Amino acid sequence: MMKRELSVYRETLAVFFAVYCEPPRGLGRQKEMTIMRPDTLRSFRRLARALALALPLAALAAGGDTDSAWKKAGADEGLRQAFERAVRPPAGRDAGNPLLAAPAWTQQQELNDPQGQELGFGASVSVSGDTAVIGDDMTTVDLLNSNQGGAYVFVLSGGVWTQQQLLIASDGVSGDYFGYSVSVSGDTAVIGAPVRTINSASAQGAAYVFMRSGGVWTQQQELVASDGTANENFGWSVSVDGDTAVIGTVYPGAAYVFVRSGEVWTQQQELTPSDGAMDAFGYPVSLSGGTVVIGAQGKAVNSRAYQGAAYVFVQSGGKWIQQQELTASDGAANDYFGSSASVSGDTAVIGAYDHNLDRGAAYVFVRNGATWSQQQELTAPDGVAGTCSNPCIEVMGGDRLGFSVSVSGDTAVIGAIGHNFSQGAAYVSCRATECGPSSRS
Repeated sequence: MMKRELSVYRETLAVFFAVYCEPPRGLGRQKEMTIMRPDTLRSFRRLARALALALPLAALAAGGDTDSAWKKAGADEGLRQAFERAVRPPAGRDAGNPLLAAPAWTQQQELNDPQGQELGFGASVSVSGDTAVIGDDMTTVDLLNSNQGGAYVFVLSGGVWTQQQLLIASDGVSGDYFGYSVSVSGDTAVIGAPVRTINSASAQGAAYVFMRSGGVWTQQQELVASDGTANENFGWSVSVDGDTAVIGTVYPGAAYVFVRSGEVWTQQQELTPSDGAMDAFGYPVSLSGGTVVIGAQGKAVNSRAYQGAAYVFVQSGGKWIQQQELTASDGAANDYFGSSASVSGDTAVIGAYDHNLDRGAAYVFVRNGATWSQQQELTAPDGVAGTCSNPCIEVMGGDRLGFSVSVSGDTAVIGAIGHNFSQGAAYVSCRATECGPSSRS
């Protein structure tokens, strides 16, 4: 598990940026940055610090105790001193050290619909190492099947992203909305088609697994819920990690775990909340190893309608059991907490895009043993709340931070679709005692 997390961490940073952070002894300071369009990006530079992989490895090995970590890593004192001189030079020498003079986040490349339809391209995205999958649930296939949908695979080579293949369902038809959700892990991709008709059951939904071999992707299997019904929207959300996939539904609300043995996927278990609340349970799903986080944005908490919740399930003895229900410490009615969710190891980030009059927020939870606790509420430094008339019927104009979230290790990216009059933005937050200075102008 640790090797896999470090691999993902290393590959992600190689594509985007390098950050040097102190060992994770607590949350510490939080830095945010807005990823804007290229013409405004220059005004939002962030001076990041380079990440030395040996130190996070040591910190992970000893829970933040670097003295013990170095011993466990088997490094002699000379290597340790040389390493620390490299990453912690005397004051005033940061700019001359290549490890500390890391660039800010920059846009590497704009990816567009290769077919030029420009309808739903970017409806969903997922990246794993040098492979990105971008869903377009409104793609027209064979000039006739409108909204059948597709998913585009791009690969990074020599600093350039190029299209590798367009994935379409072998039995796809018009109106399936294949590509509404996507998830990729190594050479495995899972694509959701939540409006697909199954055996005359309209909008029951399906998910498709594709495998890559020798640079070519082929459909491995179509997944459907064993107890699927019409309008369930199976495939509304998908998440895959190795040989395990979790597929979410919306109505009445459930998530299904599938496992692969050899080349065959079978349904392992249907997940539902222990309290029986099906309030959009399964709207988002996120899988990391033996942990699944599932949002239920419509759940009423203490009679507060649509405050929302998220549920953590863990694998134990071949079965998945509910470990805990997560709610926001300052939750209120109509927050829609659980509208987005992401988990990485013992850290989960849950979005609540309507919190505080649609200004939005994201909440970080950490697990200690078998107990999850809220570590911090993340808000945008320039966040804007919406406005509402009296009596308030509908809030208008807020940033809606938390509409989408993703976390990997100590880095989280949080989407705010309403920022700057719906131009949208994404905020990057890191968890460490020092994440480097940030600047805005």
